[in-house]
Amino acid sequence: MQDKQAVAAGVRRWWLKNIIFMVLVGSILFLASGKLNWWMAWAYLSAMVLIVFANAIAMDPALLAERSQLQE
Repeated sequence: MQDKQAVAAGVRRWWLKNIIFMVLVGSILFLASGKLNWWMAWAYLSAMVLIVFANAIAMDPALLAERSQLQE
């Protein structure tokens, strides 16, 4: 079993990866459209945020930490 500090670091890394991914996707969508009032992009990003939060709530923190690491 992993210690609590390693799990906490892995969970932080998981959150950071997801936030960076959402920022990149949002940037690509809004830069490609040339406007910030594109409601379909906001709807897509909102759905992504809901899915990430649902995963964070439903998944075990140790599993989040394990999945945040690079795999062989």
